[in-house]
Amino acid sequence: LRKSAKPLVVRDEIHGDISFDSLLRQVIDHRYFQRLRYIKQLGLAEYVFPCATHTRFQHSLGASFLAGQYFETMVKAWLSSTFEFEGKVEDTQLFPAKTKKVMELVSDSAESKQFWWHTVSLAGLLHDVGHGPWSHTFEYLQLNQDFSEVTSQFQGAVAKYFAALKDQGKKLKHEDISVLYIFSILKDLGIEEQFFLPVSL
Repeated sequence: LRKSAKPLVVRDEIHGDISFDSLLRQVIDHRYFQRLRYIKQLGLAEYVFPCATHTRFQHSLGASFLAGQYFETMVKAWLSSTFEFEGKVEDTQLFPAKTKKVMELVSDSAESKQFWWHTVSLAGLLHDVGHGPWSHTFEYLQLNQDFSEVTSQFQGAVAKYFAALKDQGKKLKHEDISVLYIFSILKDLGIEEQFFLPVSL
């Protein structure tokens, strides 16, 4: 990870200037992320709707920016929340006191807040990195898939998940391939132990 990488500022048609810090910029500059410049967000739709030409690259930059904004807003909202209902709503158990305590701990530690902001922003940035040409249309092609070089490096729950897919003879979807790209990008930048391994065990 290059500490000297400058932040990246992008002019967005909706949000104006949006900024990506050094870590996010290095992920954006990675060749696996840059390939999204050539993958259409809407697959083959441009053949029917000629203006539907935006890319997964553009979409992912916006998703990352909004994910970071969402994280900041969520932390602030919980810190000032007066929501106290402890109980179930349908199948969802609510724990507002515990949630507020966790948000206070995250907010009180600059290191923790930055880690979680990066984690959420990276999730937005990389959620579609596994798409192939023509986006979802690509998933229906019958292609040979051998990702053992990458999956052999996985541990814990992620390793079990990919082993189960292989054992069941299931093809990987773009979400699964995104995990492979995410691991490879973070490993190339030397930060896979910081961001990937903690959530994979």
